[in-house]
Amino acid sequence: MPWEVIGNVLLEATISEALKGGYKLFQDHVQPWITAKLAGAYAERYLLLTSPQLCDFYYAETPLSYTFGRSQYRLPMSLLIAPTTDGPATEEKIRIKTTTIPFTVPQRISIYTTPLLEYLRTGKDSRLFDGQVVSLRSVSKNEVGEWELMVATGSYFEGLATNLAMDHRPRNLTQSLRMFISGENGQLGNIAKSPLVNHMGVICMVESQDGMLVVQERSANVANRPNTLSSSVSGALDWSDVCSQSEWAIEGLSMGILRESFEELGVKPENVWFLGLVREYLRGGKPEVYFYAKSDCTFYEIEAKRKTAKDRKE
Repeated sequence: MPWEVIGNVLLEATISEALKGGYKLFQDHVQPWITAKLAGAYAERYLLLTSPQLCDFYYAETPLSYTFGRSQYRLPMSLLIAPTTDGPATEEKIRIKTTTIPFTVPQRISIYTTPLLEYLRTGKDSRLFDGQVVSLRSVSKNEVGEWELMVATGSYFEGLATNLAMDHRPRNLTQSLRMFISGENGQLGNIAKSPLVNHMGVICMVESQDGMLVVQERSANVANRPNTLSSSVSGALDWSDVCSQSEWAIEGLSMGILRESFEELGVKPENVWFLGLVREYLRGGKPEVYFYAKSDCTFYEIEAKRKTAKDRKE
């Protein structure tokens, strides 16, 4: 509970309102804020740990880290696949294969997922709608040293009920989903054995022609992380991006990046580089594919194009 925010709300109350008594003050100011906060962002209900807490929880993992000044910081994610070349994504030695068997959430965690899925399927939150996402099912190396990713179709709602509900704890249970899966060993675990959807996300930082990185502010109307700064382009990979063929290279993911880029920014970068595949701690090891792209548009041209982009409100 962000008590500093609640404190600010209390300080903003007038003296006359404060004289009404603590309970009345809570009803008038704090309770509406809590209700709005919970209703405004799905993930804030069920993803509760901070970055340091996540790194401590997954103590058996090796988090990414960086040094800023004299201080070193841990990022709540582990690197699964590093770039295999310094060249563009088209040169990466990473293959992706699809399976026709869709992923379904196993029965052993249904006590966590069933109530959430029942709520999601009521359609009460119009910002959330189901769809077919790309579920990462295994990662291995083939006989020629190439990375191979096996992916299957999965349900976005099931992703919301698993990866985006890691700290959900039904009333009759003592453990959250995160504790149930990883509490004993502090590990994310093998992707092939994971009960989570692990739908793949694509993230790209776009550099403008004049050397500026594009950072977006998320809309207040989205269900997850509203009003926060985000990468240039991000989103869940759609099954429609990969279902046309049974095997493809990592640059195929850039098709999803270009689609998202066009829909959110109104530009299509021509050159895309693969930066790595990571597993994010907050969402239980959810795979995220990072790219870097160079645009032939200046920053102000991108800013202008964004105003008429299809998904500019996101």
